[in-house]
Amino acid sequence: MKQNEINKAWLNCDFHIHTHFSDGALSLKDTIDLYGKHGFDVIAITDHIVNEKELTNFRGPNGKHIGILLKDDFPKYIQSIKQEAIRAMKLYNMLVLPGAEFTNNLDGFHLVGLDVTTYLNPGEPIERIVDHIHQQDGLAIAAHPVRGYYDNNADMTYLWENRHSLKNLIDAWELANRFDLYDEVAQSGLPIIGSSDFHEPSHLFSWKTLLGCSKSIADVKETIRDNTRVAIRFYEDEKLVPEIAK
Repeated sequence: MKQNEINKAWLNCDFHIHTHFSDGALSLKDTIDLYGKHGFDVIAITDHIVNEKELTNFRGPNGKHIGILLKDDFPKYIQSIKQEAIRAMKLYNMLVLPGAEFTNNLDGFHLVGLDVTTYLNPGEPIERIVDHIHQQDGLAIAAHPVRGYYDNNADMTYLWENRHSLKNLIDAWELANRFDLYDEVAQSGLPIIGSSDFHEPSHLFSWKTLLGCSKSIADVKETIRDNTRVAIRFYEDEKLVPEIAK
């Protein structure tokens, strides 16, 4: 299926993207422009909020926190995404959802919240974090749930190890993350999603989600929840090669 045929039938989506607000290489504006210029239909900005017990691990040489989104900066972050979402729709007809990656390395999980606009410390129990997301009509997505096995870091597999008790709480599980495809998730029967875990321009060449629905936030979220018109695609576009090589 050619790119233009895909666009007519499916929405090309990426639901796991980082910017300068945490540890991404690009500013929010540049990230929006990169995705918009290459025809994406729906994206979510999901910068890292870190368990507050871990904040000292993210201090740079000057004593300032680096690579994470702090509580005091969260309102500015959400407002910036909302402003960029207006520009993205006007220029590119692209939906932009606010979100965050709730990052808890002590307890061993990363949970992406889609369409989330209020702060919560990821040090809270996973059930409370999911409830916080759902109270906003957001989606809770298990980020790279089995990557820990691939990285020889079994401490980062909390969500997967507890998938049976969490299956009615988590809305979808990353079957694909950046360049990895997880057989365990594919065989589990759990609802799926695929995302780039974007941190730099080269990550645009990566796994993505295709959704068979209308281009509205409500329909996007409902289709992910229902998980019957969801496909995983490895995004590759030869037109990007000169840009990525710069």
